[in-house]
Amino acid sequence: MGVDIFRHVDHVTSILESGSLSSIIGSRYYYAPFYHIYTAVSNQILGTEIHTTLFLIFTISMVVVFSTSIYIMTNIFWRPTFALIASILYLSADSVILWSISPQTTSLGLFFSLLSIYSLIRYIKSSNKIYLLLMTSLLLFTASTHQVSLFATFIIISSYVLFYNFYSEYPLNRSVYVMSISLLVFFLDSIVTRTQPGGATFFDQRVFVTFRSLTSGTGRTEHSLPSDPQFTATGAAALNEVHIMGLAILFILSIAGVLYYLSLDSHGKNNHLVVTLGGLVVVISFFTFAAPAIGIDLFMASRWFAFLHIPLVILATLGIFAVVSVASNALSSNNKKMLFIISLLIIICPYLILMGGNHEGAYDDPVFDSAPGAERWMTTETERELYKHASHYRGDDSDVLGDRRSDFPYQYYNGEGTETIQMEYQNPNSIIEEREGDLILYREYLDTNHPTYTLNVNGDRHNVHGPIPINKIDNRNYGKLYNNNKEGILIVINDVEG
Repeated sequence: MGVDIFRHVDHVTSILESGSLSSIIGSRYYYAPFYHIYTAVSNQILGTEIHTTLFLIFTISMVVVFSTSIYIMTNIFWRPTFALIASILYLSADSVILWSISPQTTSLGLFFSLLSIYSLIRYIKSSNKIYLLLMTSLLLFTASTHQVSLFATFIIISSYVLFYNFYSEYPLNRSVYVMSISLLVFFLDSIVTRTQPGGATFFDQRVFVTFRSLTSGTGRTEHSLPSDPQFTATGAAALNEVHIMGLAILFILSIAGVLYYLSLDSHGKNNHLVVTLGGLVVVISFFTFAAPAIGIDLFMASRWFAFLHIPLVILATLGIFAVVSVASNALSSNNKKMLFIISLLIIICPYLILMGGNHEGAYDDPVFDSAPGAERWMTTETERELYKHASHYRGDDSDVLGDRRSDFPYQYYNGEGTETIQMEYQNPNSIIEEREGDLILYREYLDTNHPTYTLNVNGDRHNVHGPIPINKIDNRNYGKLYNNNKEGILIVINDVEG
């Protein structure tokens, strides 16, 4: 699993050992602890290893809930065949695979969010207040789990109601109920949850980050970095086309599906369905693509893709059937069923390969790994040995340096973290300045274009991908304590000057 999971496992372990939330009181998770409490209680009941518990209570249940929710929601609008294909498309989406195999707070937030949206749709269709109560309860669960998921859910629910009202004669008072409840839960969460005790609220912190980005004049990180093939800014700039082609297929199919559906529904009786879902795609895309493009990342755009896939896969099924229908008419085939299956395979197989092999779908070790951002999050056996041996050589006053992804695995095995390697631009020796006696975790991975470290350029710090030039440091200033094939532990033996 990816390294972020180690942080959550550490919090769960602390709760189990202390028997209370006191162990995470200094963390932002203290204000949204449902994930950690649920995992700790489940671990006590099941009596298994924590990673096994996570697999049992999250990965398996998420596959069931995700597929069932998408199936039922799609089936509300269209027939079961559409719903089945939509479920397959959603379960195969890269971001959904990511949050399923690496169950974190985002995973549980998405879990509650999907059920909240389902409850909303059922309430709109039936006017049964049980569904309104269920939606309220699920929003509260989302608030106690993951703030970003709550904000995304709030945006989706609000947008859905607004678009639905625009094209249908839905009772205004019911819309007011839904909007008021979702706004109230979001408002309460915004003023209660904090980044740390006595600190700013999570919402204030995100607004501050966004305001600083807008007023600094730098915008996106890659715009403020010098052009140099030795490193790449983290984020979208570190990926190439193959990592978005799966999503591009969904967008193309969705657009084709909407146009085809509108052409069939010439009287506009059911236009509100595709208009509402299409409107959701536009709104979520703003937070995912448009806002970050100008330096606004109010609520972590990278976490929104699993939410974007919800309306996309429902609309994409229309696109698949549009393609099949057009092909059937063009070929005048007598065997419609066989043509449907062949067309389905031609469309879905590339989608499955692209989604399942990119930087999120193959989270631990991407198949398409040419881009710097396609990181390997898996810890190899030699790296485990490296982390374990480092604790034997670490002195009381020494620090351990490594790339950003080595921090949590090292902490998992040794109970203490590492410091991220920092380097002044074009000065490899700066890595070990004032570092005498400290250790460097030298993974073979550091020589690839994937590792992440901190680069200082004109006094500004940036997280970048690229080979970390340990081999360009004056070798008189470090020694090797441990060697395992191409990986080892280095110790700084002299305080060098730039």
